[in-house]
Amino acid sequence: MKLRGNRFVISVETELGGKGEQIARTLAEKLHIRCYCSEILTEAAKVSGISEKLLKRYEEKRVRHAYDLSAMDASSIYLPPSSDFQAAQIAACREIAERENCVLVDHHCGIALADFQGHIRIFVHGSREVRLLTFTREHHVDPVLMRKIFLKKERKRKKYFRSANPHWGEAKYYDLSVNSTHGTPEVLADHIMDFLRNKAAEDLLPPTMALKRSA
Repeated sequence: MKLRGNRFVISVETELGGKGEQIARTLAEKLHIRCYCSEILTEAAKVSGISEKLLKRYEEKRVRHAYDLSAMDASSIYLPPSSDFQAAQIAACREIAERENCVLVDHHCGIALADFQGHIRIFVHGSREVRLLTFTREHHVDPVLMRKIFLKKERKRKKYFRSANPHWGEAKYYDLSVNSTHGTPEVLADHIMDFLRNKAAEDLLPPTMALKRSA
């Protein structure tokens, strides 16, 4: 797939339990490019100076205290504000996108690349019951507590991402919204590939021809 200038980056944001990372990694394999998810935190540590350990510990969490009481040494006991954690991830997403075509997953990747030419923005969603089952399998949660834990984490996750991007998860702000309720990551990645091929064909046409084709 080629877009104008042969540069593109795909951001994949996903609901909890939506299989977004699996779909993104499968898609990246089909495109022969790298996929970054937790790897974004490694990059964020490099560009920000915040330790990767702290970034992972407070991943998708709002920092509410000035001190990290679980820190093992005095050098890491003081916590940066939440905005610094978010800014580090945003900077990392931009750094990665500037150097290579890639697929980025969560970590504020959508808003980080809002002004990036060749950015394709995807949101993965699904029925709550199916996402609940996926969450249970991934985390081996006690079935009795599973629903309560899932619903609480889902609310906090949505609030966290919307603190940086008020339109997180709203379909009209994405190029493609993927329902992962039915279909394996392989099948869903194939559907995204079809969308990308169509988009590439449109982008490679002269503007006037593209308008005629869509009319």
